Amino acid sequence: MQSATYEISKCQNDTFEKENGTLELSLEDLVIIKALKENPQITQKDLAVKVGKSERSIKRKTVLLQEKGFIKRESGKRNGKWIVLIDNSKTN
Repeated sequence: MQSATYEISKCQNDTFEKENGTLELSLEDLVIIKALKENPQITQKDLAVKVGKSERSIKRKTVLLQEKGFIKRESGKRNGKWIVLIDNSKTN
């Protein structure tokens, strides 16, 4: 991901184990998930700055990641936190 300010190696495999098989995630998804894991209280605005994307792009991606069951938002918008539901330890 060339435009991202938050780095992840492009040579890393983007397939992760899950109970029922494997997950296919884009490098952009991995960057977002890693940032959410490191700072669960991060806002979408701050996340956009961190990964070098627009707020709208981050909103769209976080909604998709929630729909796929990879992340969830707990305790509301203002004082909530992000919960990463997959093991992405291979990105660390």
